[in-house]
Amino acid sequence: AIEDVRDKTQVIEVGPRSYLIRMPIVNAAFFETDEGIVLVDTGMAPAGPAILEAIRSVSDKPIHTIIYTHGHVDHAYGTWAVIEAGETPHIIAHDLLKPRFERYIRLRGSLARYMSQPEDQLPASEADLVWPTRYFSDRLELEIGGETFVLQHHKGETDDQLYVWVPGRNALASADYYQGFLPNAGNGKRVERDVESWARGLRDMAALEPALLLPAHGEAIADPARIRDELSALATALEAIVE
Repeated sequence: AIEDVRDKTQVIEVGPRSYLIRMPIVNAAFFETDEGIVLVDTGMAPAGPAILEAIRSVSDKPIHTIIYTHGHVDHAYGTWAVIEAGETPHIIAHDLLKPRFERYIRLRGSLARYMSQPEDQLPASEADLVWPTRYFSDRLELEIGGETFVLQHHKGETDDQLYVWVPGRNALASADYYQGFLPNAGNGKRVERDVESWARGLRDMAALEPALLLPAHGEAIADPARIRDELSALATALEAIVE
């Protein structure tokens, strides 16, 4: 699986010192700063080495901070490769990620059946995950390398989800709030999502007027008008469901 991800991974420079790592199923994003790398998400567990190699292909700066946008297995499980390489990043997530990780360990067999995955591919103990070193509840502003990174929480696909706004680069890492289609809001195979909060998050993101959208799934968008239209259209659709 590690080699498969390596073969299918590419790193794309989407702006000055700003990158999107395209992998099967999911993306990661990272920003090079004067103080080090800020990495948003670490993919699935087998993706860890490919992500580290993608970063090292363009920068030799230390990995300063890792941000988990939420605790799904395709977003927060590749960190082990960064740690094994000797990096010592700050790892930041929302408060609700911790009980999510704990629930995944406790309900390992149930989760495997729910996700149609082999049980041995899911964490069996706390040692199988790399846990955050810092949590926050609503909004967190970080100053790294002279730049501001804003972490904003809104319940959406998960209760622990957040987006990352980098105002100095007019760039938005949108996690799973935006995926380019009407999302699954919940059914017999998916947890029911907080559609009202999800729509509010999309409205907030559109109001930032980003020039660069880095989604966790799909291609980057560098057209400000299209970004605004896409986020607003999805918010309108979710609000219609609520009504």
